[in-house]
Amino acid sequence: MRRLLATLTVLLATVFAGGTDARAQTPEIAAFAGWGFGGGLTSPATGDGIAIEAGPVYGGTFSAAISRTWRVEALVSRQESRVEGGAPGSHINVALERYMAGIQEEKARGGVRAFGTFLIGATRFAPSGFESEFWFTLGVGLGVKTRLSDHLGLRFEARGFYTPVMSSGATVCAGGHCIFAFSGSGVFQGDVSGGMLFAF
Repeated sequence: MRRLLATLTVLLATVFAGGTDARAQTPEIAAFAGWGFGGGLTSPATGDGIAIEAGPVYGGTFSAAISRTWRVEALVSRQESRVEGGAPGSHINVALERYMAGIQEEKARGGVRAFGTFLIGATRFAPSGFESEFWFTLGVGLGVKTRLSDHLGLRFEARGFYTPVMSSGATVCAGGHCIFAFSGSGVFQGDVSGGMLFAF
């Protein structure tokens, strides 16, 4: 047990201490808000494309260092949007919730840290009044972080998401009736955001 504790202590000291910027090695939580856009579905009745409207997005991230320049990160976000309904001029409110995790590399440039993130996870497509669906999703992000103090900073980021579609499959269904369906090779979406960064 003592040998295990000693090994864990050495590993933690290696991961969370040292490096060119000691502050960059601390765990970080960020709360953000921004704007999400892109993506569309296809009507199975007409074959017409139906856009997922742009809308506000908000959420949070948690990251922890695994080396001097690499971190693991988890992301949870929610975008408020809507799509056209089954009747002309009607709309259905839609929430897009993302649950993702991945790896992040960051490089210090003076007081600013530029970073890139690769994410993998799922998007929950939740139309009001209809059944929700989870879509497998890949994501990438580019952004910058800057510290205002040892425990407080700012984070700005642009993200892109891709939901691969291996085959057509119905979605937005209720009572056995489906309004929209997947088609094509996938759904592309993105968001831009900014927020507060908390380090501890």
